[in-house]
Formats: sequence, structure tokens, C-alpha cells
Amino acid sequence: MRCDADMTAQTGDHSSEAAEMHLSENEGIEGKAFVVTGGLGFVGSALCLELVRRGARLVRAFDLRSTSPWSDQLLNNGVRCVKGIAF
Repeated sequence: MRCDADMTAQTGDHSSEAAEMHLSENEGIEGKAFVVTGGLGFVGSALCLELVRRGARLVRAFDLRSTSPWSDQLLNNGVRCVKGIAF
């Protein structure tokens, strides 16, 4: 994912300036470990799979449930599922 955002700032004289932001697709993810709370839900499982795709070293899906419709897909992509309650 590449993020190109045009941000316009309004000044007192009503002129505008544009700034452009560029982020690396994998910035800060490669080789790192992640725990995703709610990782067996729709959004959480999608996040887990995206982290794996972007090169995360270790991804854990932490959830109240022990299984979900996405459990097999997560396991097949190296995501370990952990059942528990986050406080």
C-alpha cells in the first residue's frame, strides 16, 4: 500500500499549500512481532494476514474465541491463535 495524501493548509490570507506524504508499504513491519487483539474477527484476521504479507516475523491472533471462519486461513499463513481475555 502506498499512501499519497494531499493535505491543504489554509492560512490567514486564504492561500493554500499542499504537502505530499509517502510511506513505504512495509515501513516498520518487516521482521517484527505483533499481537492482534480480536484477531479472529473479520477485521482482526484481515490485519493479521496483512501483517504476514508485509513481512512480520511473528503474528499472534488474540481473541476470546478459540475458532472462527478465518482460523484455518490464519493457521495456514503462520498466524498462531491464542485464546484469552485482554485487560
